[in-house]
Order: sequence, then C-alpha cells, then structure tokens
Amino acid sequence: PILAGTSRKRFIGALTGRQEAFERDAGTAVTSAVLRQMGAALFRVHDVGMNKDALSIVDGLISHHLSKGI
Repeated sequence: PILAGTSRKRFIGALTGRQEAFERDAGTAVTSAVLRQMGAALFRVHDVGMNKDALSIVDGLISHHLSKGI
C-alpha cells in the first residue's frame, strides 16, 4: 500500500497562501482525494474527520464511475 503524508505541509501553504499549519486542513483533504485516485491507501493526517469525508466522496465517485463503465 502507498502511504500519503501531506497533512498541513508547507507546499499546501504555498499553493493556498495559508501561512499557519492549522489553516491547511482543507488543502490536506484535497491532496488525500487526489492521491487516493492515484492509488494511495493509507493517509497520515491531523483532521481525520475532514479527510474521511473527502475519501468517502472520492471513493463513491470512483465506485459509481466504475459501475457505470464510464
């Protein structure tokens, strides 16, 4: 399995303009969703709930996409 550890990283701050680490949770959730699409299975994050929601959404979209053969 691939482990992703992007939680609150500086590159998220550089891309979003968020200086403080605690302000980068939404960016972390986005990176988790994108990395899930790329095959990541394990995630090291600070805000578990936000990332769980993001992963549930992307997993549902992937599942729906595959079930429709699109």
